[in-house]
This record gives sequence, structure tokens and C-alpha cells, in this order.
Amino acid sequence: MPSFDTVIVGSGINSLVCAALLAKRGQRVCVLERSDVLGGCVRTEELIEAGFKHDTLATLYPLFITAPHFPALQMPLRAAGAEFVNVENPTGVLLPDGRSAVLTRDRECNATEFERLASQDGHAFRCAMEEIARHRELTFTLLGDDLWKWSTLRKVLRYAWRAGNSRWAPIAVPASNPAGRGSAECSHPTCLGH
Repeated sequence: MPSFDTVIVGSGINSLVCAALLAKRGQRVCVLERSDVLGGCVRTEELIEAGFKHDTLATLYPLFITAPHFPALQMPLRAAGAEFVNVENPTGVLLPDGRSAVLTRDRECNATEFERLASQDGHAFRCAMEEIARHRELTFTLLGDDLWKWSTLRKVLRYAWRAGNSRWAPIAVPASNPAGRGSAECSHPTCLGH
């Protein structure tokens, strides 16, 4: 019977990253998965017709390739044939009423597309993007760093010190208002999660 240093249950992206990093450090790792395909919710599947592949729930790849662990995994992934490709039109949606929208990597084009779907949604999108840009230091610290490390706490405290108390108010909004709706609300049902 094989023996392992670490057994990981589930093969989502975080489990696979953990397994890869432990294996690179010399541990014998076993990943258990009940599905016949690894990757959890993030996978490539032929959903519509044979040969036409979709990357389901792959919107967070940019966070993966900019995360602190990626440099340690980049070369082995490349050697295994993994290639991360960014396209000009990464997202499209077909609405129940038959309308569709295609989003690009261009913020202003996306604002125009949202405005076409529902009046004022382009404005709401611009406001949301400005808010993210204003707090990018804190946002990317929280998304990209290990939350339980002292270095992360120091970054957050440094941000708070420089920002002053008035800048902490927008950070409290997501906790009490998960949809992030403020004065510039998105009015289309797809934005509201309906």
C-alpha cells in the first residue's frame, strides 16, 4: 500500500496548487477527487458541440498567473503543455430575452456595452471600476497575499495609516452590501443576480 506525506481531498485549483507546491518540496502527495475530471469547477469542456471548447469558471486565471505561487509552477506547467492565453473578447453572455453582450479587455468598450443593455449601467460600471482603482493596493494585497501572514497585516495597516479613517468606509460596504451597490447601481437583472 502506498504511503503519502499529505492527502488532499478535492481537486479544485487551490488543492492542485497546494499539491504541486508540496510535491516540489519533496512530499509524496495524494489528491483524492470524486469526479472523473480534475480541476473542481475550473475546467475546459465541450458544452455546445464537439470540438468547441469552453473554459468554465475560468474568469480568475489572471489572479492565478499573478499570484505569489505562480513563478514556482510556471515552468513545470509550461513543460506539461499548459499555456495561458488572454484574448480580446474574454466574456460573452446570452440573455433570456435573446439579447447578447460581448465584453472586451477595454474598460470603455465594456461600459458602452453595459449602457446598451440598460440605461445607466455603463455609468455604474465606470464608477465601480474607479472605486476598485482607488483601493487597488488594498484589494490586490488581500487577493494576492496569504491573509494569515504578518507581512499582509503590515501592508493592510500601512494602507490604513496612509488612507486615514475616511477611506475605510468603502471597505465596510461589501460586508453589509455583498452586491456592492452604492449610489451608482446596476439596474439590469443580470447585474443584480436575478
